[in-house]
Amino acid sequence: MRFSIFVMLVTLSSCVSVKVPEFKETRFPTKVSLSEFNNVSGQFIEKGTFGFLMTYPKGEYAESLVYRADGYGSNYNQHVGVTKNVLGFNIESTKINEFLSATSKYLEWESRAKTDGDAFSKDIAKIRYGTEISDFDSYYKLSFHSGNEQSHYLLVSSCSSSALVGEICAGNTALNRANVLRLIEDIKSYQSGQISQKDIASKYQ
Repeated sequence: MRFSIFVMLVTLSSCVSVKVPEFKETRFPTKVSLSEFNNVSGQFIEKGTFGFLMTYPKGEYAESLVYRADGYGSNYNQHVGVTKNVLGFNIESTKINEFLSATSKYLEWESRAKTDGDAFSKDIAKIRYGTEISDFDSYYKLSFHSGNEQSHYLLVSSCSSSALVGEICAGNTALNRANVLRLIEDIKSYQSGQISQKDIASKYQ
């Protein structure tokens, strides 16, 4: 979602300039399915999702697990034209413990809410990412959201905030309990080295 934040910052100030760093990426198989709320059906719909490991050779950012899926609709910006809505988020290697803590809290609340028949929405955590740009603070907001008393989601929004404009958040990528557990499995696979950067193309000469 760094691209989403970049677009917002450019819109707010033409003085902001961000150089896209060199990076390498390796796709990895994942069972995680990201969801988005569909206004027509009135429910969260799972989307085809892919994951890849992104590494920055010069160290501009930490290595990250990246999840992406196509969202509904598109947006227009005078600087970049029409862009398709994209769901997803990055889990930087330096932020893994924060993500695991947030997912653990979601699972705790989800179990209790089902047992007690509760439905509510509440923020769980803010996890900063990337490098600071001027006075802007960029972070993911992870929240608990109930569709009803038996259906509860972890929402991940990409946000930026400053004293000048306050908080701006883009998108609500949703995961149900099953997909949160699959996400945790991926994180553990990364920690054990099962998910790693591979130069697959080098085999083809």
